[in-house]
Amino acid sequence: MLSEIPSCLQSLPLSSPNMNGISSIALPLEETGLFSSIFIDFIEQRQWLDHFQLPKPDLQGLLQVAQDAEWEKFDRKLLLNTLTAQYRELEESGTVISEAVKDNLEALSSPDSRTITTGQQLHPATGPLYVVFKILSTLNLCKQLNAVQQQHRFIPVFWLASEDHDLQEVRELQVAGKTYTWLTEQSGPTGRISCKGLPEMLEQLKTDLGARPGIDKLLADVFNAYKSEYTLSLATRKLIHEWFGKAGLLMIDPDAAALKRSFIPVMQRDITRQEAPQAAKRLEEELSTHGSLPLSIRSVNLFYLGEQFRLRIDTIPGGFRTPDERFNWTPEQLSAEIEAFPQRFSPNVVLRPLYQQSILPNVAYIGGPAEVVYWLQLRGVFQLHDIPFPVLLPRAHAVLVDNNLYEKFRRMGFAGKDWLEKPDELIARWMNARGITTEVFDQARKQTTLEMDALTGFMEATDKTLGDAGRAEKVRMLQAIDKLEEKWKKSQKRSEDQSVQVIRKVRDRIFPNGTLQERHDNILGFIGSGDLQHPMDLLEHMDPLKKSLNLICY
Repeated sequence: MLSEIPSCLQSLPLSSPNMNGISSIALPLEETGLFSSIFIDFIEQRQWLDHFQLPKPDLQGLLQVAQDAEWEKFDRKLLLNTLTAQYRELEESGTVISEAVKDNLEALSSPDSRTITTGQQLHPATGPLYVVFKILSTLNLCKQLNAVQQQHRFIPVFWLASEDHDLQEVRELQVAGKTYTWLTEQSGPTGRISCKGLPEMLEQLKTDLGARPGIDKLLADVFNAYKSEYTLSLATRKLIHEWFGKAGLLMIDPDAAALKRSFIPVMQRDITRQEAPQAAKRLEEELSTHGSLPLSIRSVNLFYLGEQFRLRIDTIPGGFRTPDERFNWTPEQLSAEIEAFPQRFSPNVVLRPLYQQSILPNVAYIGGPAEVVYWLQLRGVFQLHDIPFPVLLPRAHAVLVDNNLYEKFRRMGFAGKDWLEKPDELIARWMNARGITTEVFDQARKQTTLEMDALTGFMEATDKTLGDAGRAEKVRMLQAIDKLEEKWKKSQKRSEDQSVQVIRKVRDRIFPNGTLQERHDNILGFIGSGDLQHPMDLLEHMDPLKKSLNLICY
């Protein structure tokens, strides 16, 4: 059994559990030490950011931006036609479109509607936890905004990064301590590749997870989505709609010819004037004095797109070409092809945010820490193209630990941000709190050093050749004390094995393989092992306005 709580350690109580037995502890992001200085400065709204002229990342800032007349200029007919076609594809695959989604599609036609958007690459089964956290943050914020006012309808949107071509980033799935790898040799935009090979990977996952409350339904949703004949874009939309469609989440795949046609003016200006680096330079210089920047802004920010390739377009003397030299253009040829076939071109990480903001009446973008910083880098590029810049909000951050395990951790006297410390530091604190200290060894080393230094001095005074022998003997004696201390520590750790295991288990849950849980583990590994039976159970803990890292006990 675990020992009683040492009197010198105080426990911080959890928040009251909600109806499904899930509770949380909120820790300010600034206190975690896990995030970049620029990101922390942004969420704390440091004064040096004032001249970026950014909309405030709070409820008042959101409502103020929503009033902007710029939103009346959007081509809602184009947007609705595209979404209607994409949802028709979902229906034809057997998905039943939720009433909440139908209502939001209809509401989107009104000039009074606004969107709150997040987005991500196409990870099988939604990938790391933070993808689910992004979606829930978006749903949570829309719920808040629609509750405090009636003038605008705020609609949650998930933007599929379907044109991204880095399959290596999305082919692995981490669930319950195991890695599952999608074995495929396909290439090109990930949204266009087939799900061939994924059902086999998921079969192994299903076997390993076994029977747990809630997991069977979620796994059925996964298998129904990721069929070999579906594209990864369709499969992703099917699963996300099944899990979050009842909350009204809309999804958009930007790999659509009609949407690309609307973006022609920006693409043409990008290749002809090549102004992006200079437009971003002034604010980038300011940002770089406060931390490292994630983006290197290129003079041309487009890819050339095909069924099995997405190739960067580089400038060369007299024209443009792809790195493999398969495609070459004069300036006139490239401009003509963009005009005639805009669907063959894909915005890179610099133009993608502008593409999004030119399509959607989007008040806010909810992203991760690196995304927030690179959007800041692009402030000058938005101004160059006169495209509305959204309110930037960090997604909710959280780690999940089952109630039973964390209760043991609390009973040992740990609380607050203790779970962020390294295991050995926590173990040392635990031992010290119980009177298990290394002080006696420290005293032995100090006493040995004093006595051997005195003895060596006496010997050297009578015979200088004996000094080295005295110093060598002191080193040997100190090393002997070190060895005895290590043996003693191991003995104490064995005697406190159960407590030590709890410390290491909590730490390993929160930092699997040394990585923060939300960037590593998939939601399926947590379903059914406590009170968490569906991703939506976490909704009320996913408030992007709170700027905290939540330890969620389920």
